[in-house]
Amino acid sequence: MTLPFPPPRDPSTLSLLDKLRLWLHGCMPVGEHQKPGWKGPLTYYYFVCPDCGPAYDYKHGYRGRLDCPTCDYRFYVGYLG
Repeated sequence: MTLPFPPPRDPSTLSLLDKLRLWLHGCMPVGEHQKPGWKGPLTYYYFVCPDCGPAYDYKHGYRGRLDCPTCDYRFYVGYLG
């Protein structure tokens, strides 16, 4: 499933199941996006930054880090999803 980029950041659009996933895991996949020049699409994840609120990013590095695009908050998700 490919979503338009960027994925929506409005938490009111989440279903009850998505809110439960977000609460249990701290993040949830929202879709894939492939930028020009990339070999393949990356899965983007929705998470809530404690400083900025709703945010989304793709996993970085070996530990699966999500970075808030507004501040320096880093959320480590490991191998979920």
